[in-house]
Amino acid sequence: MKKVSNNKIISIEVVSGVEGPSLYINGYRIVGEKPWGGGLVKFSWKIPAGRLRKYLCEAGIGKRLEEPKP
Repeated sequence: MKKVSNNKIISIEVVSGVEGPSLYINGYRIVGEKPWGGGLVKFSWKIPAGRLRKYLCEAGIGKRLEEPKP
């Protein structure tokens, strides 16, 4: 697994396509169908990696997400 600095800004987007919405993190589709023929970004956020990691852990999702060693 690639280590990510807590200060790195993460981009999260919800893209609407013909077959439904998709979730992208830093340009990688995480869930949803590929928006064939293009899609429209409906929502977009930027968040520091450390804060995203914290919230995922609080939600019980990110317990395996390790913080990078200094």
